[in-house]
Amino acid sequence: MSDQSPLDLSNFQLVPDWLKENPKKQNFSNEQKSRDKNKKNEIKRKQWNKGKNKNFSRNKNFRERPERVAPPKGIKAEILPCQASLKQIADQIKKTARSYSVFEIAKLILSQRERYEISFTLEEPKESELYFCSSNNSLWLSKKEAMNCLLGEETLLKYYDKESVEVEPPKGNYQSIGICGISGTRIGPPNHHSYQKEIINLHKSKFSNIDFESYKNKIKIENSEELVDEWKKSQSFQDQYSIKGEIPNDDKIILKNREDAESHFLKNYSEKLIDSGESFIVPGNIEGKMLSQGLLSLIKNASIHAKKHPASLVNPICTILGNEGLKFFKKGKKIFACVSRPKPLSDDDTLSDPIKAIVTFIREKKRVTSKELLDELAPSGENSDNSIENNSSTDESNDAELGENQLKVLQDLNWLLREGAVIAFGDGKIELAIPKQPAPKVDATESNDKPIQ
Repeated sequence: MSDQSPLDLSNFQLVPDWLKENPKKQNFSNEQKSRDKNKKNEIKRKQWNKGKNKNFSRNKNFRERPERVAPPKGIKAEILPCQASLKQIADQIKKTARSYSVFEIAKLILSQRERYEISFTLEEPKESELYFCSSNNSLWLSKKEAMNCLLGEETLLKYYDKESVEVEPPKGNYQSIGICGISGTRIGPPNHHSYQKEIINLHKSKFSNIDFESYKNKIKIENSEELVDEWKKSQSFQDQYSIKGEIPNDDKIILKNREDAESHFLKNYSEKLIDSGESFIVPGNIEGKMLSQGLLSLIKNASIHAKKHPASLVNPICTILGNEGLKFFKKGKKIFACVSRPKPLSDDDTLSDPIKAIVTFIREKKRVTSKELLDELAPSGENSDNSIENNSSTDESNDAELGENQLKVLQDLNWLLREGAVIAFGDGKIELAIPKQPAPKVDATESNDKPIQ
C-alpha cells in the first residue's frame, strides 16, 4: 500500500522572486570566517595578476619601467669630484681663510650630480673596448650602439639640410592603423609594406631600453577611417636630405629618405665621431639615454657605494685642492683644507697689543666666534650675525657697516688666520693652533722586559 501522506513543500518557496525571503544566516566559526576571507583575497589577487600584462595603466602618463640590466663584468665605475666645483670651493676657502673638513666637502660634492664625474675603466683592456661619441658625450659598450645613438635628428641636421617634398599618398585598401601604445605615434596600416620597418625604426629611436617583443605587444590596432586619412596625409610629404655646404648644381647628391641619409652618414662621418678606448670620463648629470643599460647599472652601484662611504673621495679631493694651492692638517680623525697649516704661537713671539688681546681672549674662551670677539674688543650698538660672520677676511662692501675699531680687529684676525696662528672652522668657531704633543717614548729596557706571547 502506497504512502498517501502529503508532501511538505514549505522549503521550496514557490513564490515570485521579489517575495522570497532571504535564507537564514548560518553561524560560522571564527576560523571558518577567516578561511573564507583569505579565499576572497586570493581571488582578488588572481584577477589583478590576470590583467596585469594587458596594457593596464592607472593613468594616461603610465609608462612601464624597463627591467634593470645586470652590470657588465670587467668594467670599473668610479665617482670623481669635478675640478670646476672644487675650484669654487678652493676660491671660497682662500677668500674667507676658513678651514673646512674634506669629509664634509665630499658629502657636498655627492649631493648634486653636476659636481662630480664618472670614470669607466676596463679591468682587462685586451678583451673589449668602450665606445665614446664626442658629438653628444655618450658612452657605449658596442660600436653598433654608438652608431645608433648618432642617428638622432639633431646629429643628422648638423651635416644635412632637410627639405619636405610633396609626393603621392599611398594607395590601397586600408581599414585599420597601428598606434604606439606609449607615445601615441601613428605607425601605419598593418597591411602596408613599411609597417614592420616603421615599428623597428620607432623602437630604435625612442624605446630602445624596452625589449622589442614587449614593445610590439604595446601596439594598438584602431579601426578608424579618420586616423587612416590622417596617416595618408602625413605620408603625402616626404623628407629629403642634402649634404650641407655643397654648391648647388646638377651633380648635387639628394638622399630621398631618412634611411638613405642614415646610410650615407654612417659611411662618411660616423668613424670620425666615435672614439674607442680603455677608459673614459662622463659628466655625473649625463642622461640615461646616452649610456648603455649595463653602464647605468654600474653608475647606480657606484653612487650607492660613494654615498655610503664619502671617504672614498678624500684622496682625489685633496689632490685637486692641493693643486689649487691649499694646505691640509689633521685634527682628531678629520682632515681639514686651509690656506695655511697651523703654526702655534710660542712664548718668544713678539706680538702687538691688539693682536695679543685677540690671542688672549681666544685662549681664555678656547672656542669663540667673530661676533663674540668684536663684542669684547670693539663693542658697538648693533652687530648683526650675518654681517660679521662673513668678514673673516676684509671685504670692502661691508666696510660701511662696521666701525673703525671693528675693522682693525677683523684685519688683525685675518692676519692671524693666514699665518696659521688661529684656525677658523666652517661652522664659524675660532680657536688657537695647538702644538702637537710628542708621542710618549718607550725605554729599550722596558720593551725588552716584556714577555713574548
